[in-house]
Amino acid sequence: MDLVGRLALNGTVGESVIRAARWHDVGKALERDRNGTFTRPFQEYLRRGGTAVGPHPRGNALYAKSNGRKPGDTSGFRHEMASLLAFLQSKHVDDDLAAFLILAHHGKVRLLPEAWDDDDPVDLCGVRDGDRIPAAALPVGNNPIVLNTKIVLPSRQHRGWQERVHKLLKKHGPFLLAYLEGLVRVADWRAS
Repeated sequence: MDLVGRLALNGTVGESVIRAARWHDVGKALERDRNGTFTRPFQEYLRRGGTAVGPHPRGNALYAKSNGRKPGDTSGFRHEMASLLAFLQSKHVDDDLAAFLILAHHGKVRLLPEAWDDDDPVDLCGVRDGDRIPAAALPVGNNPIVLNTKIVLPSRQHRGWQERVHKLLKKHGPFLLAYLEGLVRVADWRAS
């Protein structure tokens, strides 16, 4: 990540920013089992908004952005939450800074993720237990990650999201966190 080097973000902070940049959009590949068939809700959303250009959009391709107008409502789905859950279930579970930057990179969700669907209160920003991220979308690993929304809740097995963010604020302060969040966002724009 060129920006990290030019801004002299070395050590663990720089590593966390790079890690966040690698993981921040994996949630766009989320797959959901609907009666034995896996669908990709976010990818379907992007295809609805895209304009056909040559062979695109293709049904089996993973897209990061639509090439056309805004395709309409995603029913509260935040790909950042799916990316965060996949990250927390990876080997980097203790990198709280990268986890925060993954979730916050669009500025929509930072602190207290909430259920968005009154009919299914286990949804977390549109992500459901059992949704999965295919291995092809992951920066590391050969197996899909089946998402567990409860990983952000405090338990004996893991720290809750609020505790993680509280410790980050205490360690880095709100201004550095906002700066790093902006850095990941700018890197995302540049890559697009």
